[in-house]
Amino acid sequence: MNPCPKKRVSLLVGSPKRKNSASATLGLYLCNQLDSQKFDYQEIHLRSALSDKQNINVSYWLNDILKSDVLIFSSPLYVDCLPSYVFQVFEKIYQERKKTRDPKEIQFLAIINSGFPESSQSQTALDICQHFAGESGMLWLGGLLLGAGFIVGGRDIRKMGWLFKNIKKSLDLSAAAINHGKVIPVEAFHIMGKPFLSKKLFCWIGNIGFKQMAKRNGTVRQLYDRPYEKEQMI
Repeated sequence: MNPCPKKRVSLLVGSPKRKNSASATLGLYLCNQLDSQKFDYQEIHLRSALSDKQNINVSYWLNDILKSDVLIFSSPLYVDCLPSYVFQVFEKIYQERKKTRDPKEIQFLAIINSGFPESSQSQTALDICQHFAGESGMLWLGGLLLGAGFIVGGRDIRKMGWLFKNIKKSLDLSAAAINHGKVIPVEAFHIMGKPFLSKKLFCWIGNIGFKQMAKRNGTVRQLYDRPYEKEQMI
């Protein structure tokens, strides 16, 4: 008796970063928690895929996406929304599926992280993902929202201990649901949304990072400049 073929999972990374992005870190952890006897996954960085000016690779990765059984989309929040190139990819997927008479059944899951301490800042972006899945005829598995995602960076979630315990638990619950062909439980959404830093600590860490950035760019002495105040006094 032949074993059932493995299902194909495509991790769509929406971050412009090629390395150490929180989006890739979260998505890859989830993919690695899937049952390896049931699933094979591939990682596609959307900005890199669209950067080919000759479009040599566009049909290749688009074809891979359309043949997937599960799409895991992981992206940062940009101005309360998604990066522009993400919409380009969504449009291509939508158009191709609409042209197909009987498109393949695909499950879609989204993970949105932001630099804000409150995960709720990303709700609009998640709603867009859900709308896209519905309009494209895909099964919406649910979504996860993470605040202060920049702290995750390219770190190994498995080795971060108590600080990332809620992130790990949420992704583990999501992977278990996918393994059993179910939608993401509401519990996973709420656990991921819990802030793992107080706002006071978040601001303290943010200020340190801001000053380090200013130092690298040689603008430390300009941090407290108020040029517009002088214009208003004239």
